[in-house]
Amino acid sequence: MILQDRDIYIFRFIQDMKVVCAEDIMNWFFGGKGAPTYRRIKKFEEAGFIVRKRVALSKRNYIFLTQPALDLVRGEFEEIMYPEKALKDIDWSTVRHDIVVLRARKYIEKKWDIKEWISEYHLRNTLGEKIREMKKNGRNNNITIPDAGIILKDGTYIAFELELTEKSIHRTKEKLDGLCHLLVSWDKYKKSFDRVLFITGTRKLLLRTKRIYEKYDTGGKEKFDFAALEELE
Repeated sequence: MILQDRDIYIFRFIQDMKVVCAEDIMNWFFGGKGAPTYRRIKKFEEAGFIVRKRVALSKRNYIFLTQPALDLVRGEFEEIMYPEKALKDIDWSTVRHDIVVLRARKYIEKKWDIKEWISEYHLRNTLGEKIREMKKNGRNNNITIPDAGIILKDGTYIAFELELTEKSIHRTKEKLDGLCHLLVSWDKYKKSFDRVLFITGTRKLLLRTKRIYEKYDTGGKEKFDFAALEELE
């Protein structure tokens, strides 16, 4: 099978989002056209690049990369960190959150001029290294690892965080503090992001989160954008 440039981006999309179905690929890469989408997916499957799996308790067939496809992604996007082994199943501990992240990405890309979506896996590994180095040097700043990084075409780097459930006031403030720490410079560590986009599952949760943020001034308010998922839709 001769792969096109678009195919590698499809493979990356599958790996980054973790809960991708044929309909998602159709809407993202084929303009909503079903026939060419399913023909391409069938070719991927026949060539051994993907497997489709009907997940228990779900009516949808999820798509997973095989090792050869993941290796292609790792080779094409060397600056982005990816796991060495291909994902073989849904992570049930995060599946609801992962599905809503994918849903949010759809609406974010309609509203903003996005150049690149950076996965949580990459952020967890790169920021995790920074956190360990800081602690080793006596810096114990709390840092929240965001759910994704969004690079706009003008170069703005946004930390995207999705919150679906109500947390205690202390835990919410801790998370907001950790996101603020991504926006400041720590001498040689530098800042990681230019802005934060904090999205909640409901408007009620949005209002509660904003009240906590305004009451406990963590700084950097002008660099935070809050929205409820329903407002994006």
